[in-house]
Parts: sequence; structure tokens; C-alpha cells
Amino acid sequence: LSWSPVQEPTISRATWAPDAYVQAAERLGRAPSACVAVEDSPNGIRSAAAAGMRVLAIPRDSMRLPADVASLAAAHAATTADALPLLSQLLAPHPASAGTR
Repeated sequence: LSWSPVQEPTISRATWAPDAYVQAAERLGRAPSACVAVEDSPNGIRSAAAAGMRVLAIPRDSMRLPADVASLAAAHAATTADALPLLSQLLAPHPASAGTR
């Protein structure tokens, strides 16, 4: 299990662009499809999904996600405590994404 933060001040495109997530996957030496992004905002969910990552959505402050954004997430949780078992499932190896880039 590895992680890489996606706060990249050098990214100049729109906040929903996948660049930061693609860079994070590259830093980890993994294909984006082998990564899981944990996101709390609609734009973050859009960005991670556009990068090809599975997304665990934990909307902040009981935010209701727009239907088009909610459909991008592989799993949803109301709280971080609820997210832990879902994260374990999402991190389980998937045959199609087990390789590195």
C-alpha cells in the first residue's frame, strides 16, 4: 500500500483535469487503473475518474453529489469510518489492473 498526495501547484489546467492524479500514479510507478483515489468534492471525483482511477467518494458535510458525478465513483461512504471497509475492497488486487505501467 502506497500513497501519493495530489496537491500539485504546478498543474495549470482546470481543477477537474486529471493531471495531478496521473502524476501521482506515475510517482507510485502504477497505472492509474491500479490506484484508488479518495475524494470529497465533485471536481476531485471528476479528476480522478478522468485519470482512470477507481474513486471512493466521501462527500464533505453531507453534500449530495450530482447524479453524473456520483456515477463516476466506484464506491460511496458517508463518513471516513464507513469508508475503511470499502477502501479495503477497492484496494484488493484486480486482474486487469495488477500490472505497473
